Amino acid sequence: MPQKRQRPLPFQRTIIPRATRSNTPSANQSSAPSSQNGTPAPSEASTSAPPLAASTPTPTPRSPAPPLPERKKNLRNSWVFNHMPDIDIQTKYHNENTNVEEWRCQYCTKVYALSGRTGAPGRHLEEYHNIPWKSPRDIAVKNIQKSLAEAFT
Repeated sequence: MPQKRQRPLPFQRTIIPRATRSNTPSANQSSAPSSQNGTPAPSEASTSAPPLAASTPTPTPRSPAPPLPERKKNLRNSWVFNHMPDIDIQTKYHNENTNVEEWRCQYCTKVYALSGRTGAPGRHLEEYHNIPWKSPRDIAVKNIQKSLAEAFT
């Protein structure tokens, strides 16, 4: 099957040159001070102003953009990295076979592949080791609410 040629888009960039004002009155213009459309007649135009076409700047070639600065690598700051075997939370573990970054549990032998998220390791710590992700204050508030609920039931 022969290849079809793409149809040109219905809009194209066109450059329309600006019309310049003439200081000499043309034959079809009246000698009245202003024309009917509210623009000044050529005789009223300032003679010291340069023509519009001469005042438009000529395009200059652009230089290439400067290179982007190198991005800083995001440091680990999730609470789950505090529960890995190494004390330094920036230590990265990789699977020996697939070379994929992984999270290793400090309390058991469980390992999770990291793809940028820490939901699975967090659920593991909460469900299997009863380590909550919330701050101690949130835990205290939750315990107080629980004890109040038990007292009134």
